[in-house]
Amino acid sequence: MSTELNEVVIIVLAGTFLMMLLVIFIISFFFIHQKRQQAHKLEKATLKAQFEQEIVNAENEIQDTTMKYISRELHDNVGQMLTLVKIQLNNLAEEVPGNIRIKDSKEFIHTALTDIRALSKSLNSDNILNEGLEKAISFELDRVKKLGNYKVVFNSNLDILALDTKIEILIFRIFQELLQNILKHAKAKNIEVNLEETSQWLILELVDDGIGFDFKEKVQKNGYESGAGLKNLLHRASLMNGTLVFKKGKTDGTKAILNIPL
Repeated sequence: MSTELNEVVIIVLAGTFLMMLLVIFIISFFFIHQKRQQAHKLEKATLKAQFEQEIVNAENEIQDTTMKYISRELHDNVGQMLTLVKIQLNNLAEEVPGNIRIKDSKEFIHTALTDIRALSKSLNSDNILNEGLEKAISFELDRVKKLGNYKVVFNSNLDILALDTKIEILIFRIFQELLQNILKHAKAKNIEVNLEETSQWLILELVDDGIGFDFKEKVQKNGYESGAGLKNLLHRASLMNGTLVFKKGKTDGTKAILNIPL
């Protein structure tokens, strides 16, 4: 009787041990499977982020090359042609002194040459790299001031900003597009730009007192009225691990806030 009982106990213990091994195996297999799935998802997310980054880098390179080409064309061809016209007007002014139309034409040509040189400079990213982000933004706003249609205020409290040059160019291009949107669509009279550096963030704000717009509605539209340009700006900000949000301005209008981690 005792032998049979011992055999039963041994069988039960062996069964329990095997059951425990099976449970441990199943649990281990589950955790290993979960870990592999997480690693696979992480790898896919990393590859996707790298792919998107490469796409944006390619887009930026194409855009930068195009803008440099336009910059050279403006400076070398259009600028030279206007310079020749200016020389001809100077010669004509000597032949017909005191002619008001010739004098006015010379002033118009001088203004056009100045504007083209400034535009050529702002399109060339090499100038951004040489001057730095703060001066590039200031230079661009000075061009808007000269239009005489806007009151422009620029506030900056940068301390020692050290950004990758590609990031600087990307931020500046976002700034340019936001500024152009204000000039084309906002019907604003006042433009305020704030550039701030904190211990963790670079913050760029563009505030206008124009007619404003519904950001969500704009992004959801399709066709010619779609917010494809805004979506692109949001995408570029996210690739710098930053954010771009649109809020209502101080009264009316729009406040665009770009936050980039340092």
